[in-house]
Amino acid sequence: MSPRCVILMYHVIGMPRGAAESRLCCPPENFVRQMECLSRDGWNVIPLSEYVLASARNRPVPERSAVITFDDGTACTHEQALPVLKRFGFPATVFVVSGLIGGRNEWMTRLGHPERRMLTAGQLRELDREGVTIGSHTVNHVRLAGLDGARLGAELVESRQQLEDILGKPVLHFAFPYGSRDASATRAVREAGYESACTTRAGLNRPGADPFALHRTEIMGGDSLVQFKFKLRIGSHDMPPWSLARAAARRWLVRAGVLAARDPSARTAN
Repeated sequence: MSPRCVILMYHVIGMPRGAAESRLCCPPENFVRQMECLSRDGWNVIPLSEYVLASARNRPVPERSAVITFDDGTACTHEQALPVLKRFGFPATVFVVSGLIGGRNEWMTRLGHPERRMLTAGQLRELDREGVTIGSHTVNHVRLAGLDGARLGAELVESRQQLEDILGKPVLHFAFPYGSRDASATRAVREAGYESACTTRAGLNRPGADPFALHRTEIMGGDSLVQFKFKLRIGSHDMPPWSLARAAARRWLVRAGVLAARDPSARTAN
């Protein structure tokens, strides 16, 4: 069997400021231990672009390949994650809500989450200089499934343009906010000029996988190091791996005609 690639999904690297965001916050000391684990256990941490290119050519990546991604673009990615990534020489990708650069996490505060600062343009440029890939997470962090064509296009095209204006280079990778997508949204991502799109659907990625439906494994605030190691191996959001079991059961029910097929949606706060 060809090696599979695990794509890790982080949000906030910091201590939670309340129960509402505890799942999304990976304490800095946990993040350090997880990066130490990747290094010590011989994982090949590769850029997202390297996996996408290899997969497009139907070529396997090395055994124990992992990609590190961060959603949203909160300032902690620069302040907390970047020094650790530099220490280990690990590449990563940050998916940025472009309309809130230099601002606050407004879509989260509306849901009752604590306020957090977003990356500034200067911090984005420094991340880029240090080898961190900047990707798009739309302009306003909206659900794309069911969005009308004009607004859908604007969220994708304007976000890419805003980021490219800051970086002076192409922005080629995208992540669906909340994991929300349908056929129209996926087609619009392609048409906007992106080369890949990450979902929030759990699982590992095989060579030749659809580059616009990449699976990711969410690293949660309460994950122990043992749980982290299992997630690297099997690509589940949770341990025990209920997310993978639910997905397998649903696929069986769809094939049996009991349930209608649907695009995977998201958890509530990504």
